[in-house]
Amino acid sequence: MKKPQNTTEDKVAGFFSRYLTEAQRKFGKGVYTGPEHSRSHYGVAIDNLALQYLLTSTVIPMERIICFSGAPKSGKSTLGYELMRMIMAGKGVGSLIETEFKTSNPLLESILKDSFGRLMYNQATSLDEAQNMVTFGLDFYTRECPKCDVPMCMMLDSVSGTKSEETQDRIAKDGHADKAFPKEALMNTFYFATLSDRLMGKPISFIFINHEKDEMEGPAGMHVVRNPGGDALEFHSTYHIRVQRIGQVESKTEGNGNILKLRTKKNSMGEDNRTLVLEYRWNTVEQDGRTVQNTVFDWNRATAELLAGNDIPRIKVGEVLTVVKKNRNEFSCKELGFKDGPPSDLGALINRDEKIMSALRPILGIFKWREI
Repeated sequence: MKKPQNTTEDKVAGFFSRYLTEAQRKFGKGVYTGPEHSRSHYGVAIDNLALQYLLTSTVIPMERIICFSGAPKSGKSTLGYELMRMIMAGKGVGSLIETEFKTSNPLLESILKDSFGRLMYNQATSLDEAQNMVTFGLDFYTRECPKCDVPMCMMLDSVSGTKSEETQDRIAKDGHADKAFPKEALMNTFYFATLSDRLMGKPISFIFINHEKDEMEGPAGMHVVRNPGGDALEFHSTYHIRVQRIGQVESKTEGNGNILKLRTKKNSMGEDNRTLVLEYRWNTVEQDGRTVQNTVFDWNRATAELLAGNDIPRIKVGEVLTVVKKNRNEFSCKELGFKDGPPSDLGALINRDEKIMSALRPILGIFKWREI
């Protein structure tokens, strides 16, 4: 009996299966590298091991879309501002498009600091207007800076913060818009597909914020986390990072703060499902004769916590150094002569030591890309 001929789908599936097997054999699980990528994978340098580990990259990539999702008040927008600060630091520019009218200027300025004056801020009253603002900003940047190497960060907060004009008209007319809600997901899905093409060849990182909500599905008591802006949007992002607020910090010397847990639900440049615990704190300081808010993300502490945790290959890392956590505020590292000191101080020592960082990157699966 003659065997049926393989379908196109079978051939494609077989090709990718062989490609993945060969890539894992040659490079290891979760590794994507090669000379063909070195031309396109570039970005703004990351100065700490913690974020490098989470993104599996030494840079925040340009020409890419990054999604932060989380529950209300999880800190996802605040984390977006921090990534924007890193991209804008030095000579970068930024564009923030707000759809929910909840941005706190004191918070935004306290994170961006000296870069705040190079931020363009706009409010959109509909999904249509938000997308038009993004398109206009990208077109303007391309037209005015055709050969520009100034990095730009554009952030949409949030992608589901407002409805389309059609939905708003229906709500105003009928008092409800149940049948019109899917229109937003379709509009965003189609738009983000074109946005990926618009970013190519430009030193721009695009960040969008998406809210999560619990929906009852299946047997009673079972919930699933969904993204109301459209789950398909995640397919257009290079990174999809879920943000959870898991605790609070109270300190008389460093100020109050929040503890966040970050997880890469998707990473197109490396290994998925990496987690990181990150703290940020705020206090008030005197500046130019006025009292202003100061907000700081403690990436040094995150580095020390990462190396003291169990999510890393400890045996291999131990060939470089061993970080021991005695309690929340006392960490030690014999190789650096550091004993029972603050984790932020230990993390700073590690992040400044390029020899140690270079030795740890291949162990932690961090790839070195070209810096802008």
